[in-house]
Amino acid sequence: MPQQVFKTLYHCTYSLQYHLVVVTKYRRKCLAGAMLAELREICERQLQLKEEQYIQQQSAPH
Repeated sequence: MPQQVFKTLYHCTYSLQYHLVVVTKYRRKCLAGAMLAELREICERQLQLKEEQYIQQQSAPH
C-alpha cells in the first residue's frame, strides 16, 4: 500500500479516503472477470480527472 499523502489548504491538513461497497441482488456472483476489470478502469478514469490515486480493489468470494 502506498504511503499516506496529506493534502493541505491554508487552514487545514487532510487525507480523504473512500470505501465503496457494491452489493448485488440475491448475492449472485455477477461482478467477476471482465466486469470487475471494467469497474476498475471506470474508477481509475474518474480518479485521474480529480488527480487522485486508486489504492486497492478486492472482490469477496461467495
